[in-house]
Amino acid sequence: MARGPHVKGPLLVERLEGSDPAKRKLQIVLETIAGRRSIESACQELGIGPAAFHEIRAKLLKGALELLEPRPPGRPPRPVSESESRISELELEVRRLRMELDIAHVREEVLLAMPGVFQPAKAARKKKRDRAGRAQRGARPGGTGSPAPGGPAPPASSGDRAGEEPGPAERETTRR
Repeated sequence: MARGPHVKGPLLVERLEGSDPAKRKLQIVLETIAGRRSIESACQELGIGPAAFHEIRAKLLKGALELLEPRPPGRPPRPVSESESRISELELEVRRLRMELDIAHVREEVLLAMPGVFQPAKAARKKKRDRAGRAQRGARPGGTGSPAPGGPAPPASSGDRAGEEPGPAERETTRR
């Protein structure tokens, strides 16, 4: 039964880019993980104690694990600088303003093509309110403004009746 190609394991480190001392340390740590070397012999060759070796191995494994964590597919988004962000905001604003300008041009063309059809909205509303307001003020007792033409004159307020006796409601307020 054929086993396949020979597994190189820690020898793969030789192909990596990096300094020779760093490659050697990595190779020794991988040999201890693979069970090819004891921790004592690794510590002797590296010239460190067991605590320092365990710390190096833990950092190596933690880094490898972080690289193997699942990530969203595709390239990670590149960080956007503040100036790039501002540029995109301004480009969006330019697009919006151009659209508003195009809309204003279309409105102007419609108004020029159809004069007298459209009235400014504010002027039309204001005239309607003024007429309605004058009619209501003239019709209400004690209202201000001129009465509606041909309508009854508004009654005079108590301040306008100089020399007359106060009415019953006014007497109540003066007693208190």
